[in-house]
Amino acid sequence: MHVNPIVWQRLGRYLRTGDMIALGILAGRAVRIVQLDHVMIMGRPLSWPDPELQKLRAGHGELRTRFALPADLDLLKATFPHYAGEYAKRMQQGDRCLLLEGGSGPLAFTWLKLSPQLVIKEIGFEVTLPPRAAWGYDTFVVVEARRAGAFAMLMYEVFEELRRQAVPSLFATITHTNPESFHAHARLQYQVAMTLSRVQVPGGRLYRSRPPGGRARYAAMASRAPGLTIVAPSLP
Repeated sequence: MHVNPIVWQRLGRYLRTGDMIALGILAGRAVRIVQLDHVMIMGRPLSWPDPELQKLRAGHGELRTRFALPADLDLLKATFPHYAGEYAKRMQQGDRCLLLEGGSGPLAFTWLKLSPQLVIKEIGFEVTLPPRAAWGYDTFVVVEARRAGAFAMLMYEVFEELRRQAVPSLFATITHTNPESFHAHARLQYQVAMTLSRVQVPGGRLYRSRPPGGRARYAAMASRAPGLTIVAPSLP
């Protein structure tokens, strides 16, 4: 199906300016947008200690962290059922799951992927991380622990564990529909390393990538997005 060039111009302009409201109006009036994805790759250097972790530990002595084992699969599936069918495969491929537990059981978890060189697939992009960087994904905190410092406690323990393994930086993906996650990561000194967008319409796709303060790159009517390389985050 042929897409009007003017529509592509509008899509490009709205993506360039980050105007999600205009994209929604366009979807309703000008063209049927099959899917709109907009994510941020955020990263954090791990080269300095986190004194906040000691404060959190002192204030939450009942909390503890540990890496999940295959014997914990039933517990993970029962507590965090949203991707339960994938947990065994993740462990088999070497991904690590860090659990935060309290007296009543698991309160939060996150998954970590480590490799000398990671290439992460996000909304059609293949994103190459800096050497020896780690990828954190599928972080989840149970509802009753979300205002009790569980996310920060879990993340600071992740930072400390990765520093012990000489991992220089950690990255994560945040979607535009989750501003709470964006602000929670920003409070922990994560920085936006790249924004990625994909608009799918009948007849093709439009991809956009933009580093902070840099020029946006586009790939229109493409079956796949171009590969990208992320620059290591610097100290704030």
